[in-house]
Amino acid sequence: MCVNYEPIRLSNIPKLGLHQPTFEFVPEAWPDYLCPIIIHGEDSEFEWRQAKFGLLPNRVKTKQYKASTENARLETVDTKYSYSQAWAKNQFTLIPSECFFEPNYESGSPVRWKIEREDHEPFTLAGIWDIWTDSNDSIRSFSMLTLNADTHPLMMRFHKPGDEKRSPIVIPPEYRKDWLNADHRTARELLHEIDASQFTASPFPVPPRKPKTPTPPKITKNNSVSKSTNLDLF
Repeated sequence: MCVNYEPIRLSNIPKLGLHQPTFEFVPEAWPDYLCPIIIHGEDSEFEWRQAKFGLLPNRVKTKQYKASTENARLETVDTKYSYSQAWAKNQFTLIPSECFFEPNYESGSPVRWKIEREDHEPFTLAGIWDIWTDSNDSIRSFSMLTLNADTHPLMMRFHKPGDEKRSPIVIPPEYRKDWLNADHRTARELLHEIDASQFTASPFPVPPRKPKTPTPPKITKNNSVSKSTNLDLF
């Protein structure tokens, strides 16, 4: 399942024929991060929205929803509690991306790999979105749609041995408007496997965490170390 990806870079947004969004967003996304998505706007135009990665269904009573909803299975999106309402309302979205990451176990241990276009151009992934509201908050969120990739020449290389292989779904440029305007009864006709001839993958391990910088000891007026510090000096 895909829970880590890079949203489109600002410099690449003109390649989608869109204006710049009015909000900032992270260069690399993980669950619960605020990310840019594209939805159907007025007069069938594209509109930017900021949304949390991991769908929070409108129907739940609390925003402390514990389910993992970063990915919605295409096979069951219309019946699962978390997603069926957004699907039935045709709340489809494009997730503009530079690449996404998956674990590869071919070395015997999990190694993060980057999957991106051969030409390094941005692309759009298929997703669904929803808005959760109460008297105090309004939270827009989204999930990536995925499909089975057990026999896909590229995507079958990822995830644990023995586990089902899954893949996000790329919406080609010529179908982006169709996807955002789709009806849930026919939307699946627009969703297909990633074109393996257009994508490539390579190892891209997570950078090691930087050690925390120790807090320097407090200095008193007479330049002695304050006894209140928690710093280990030896």
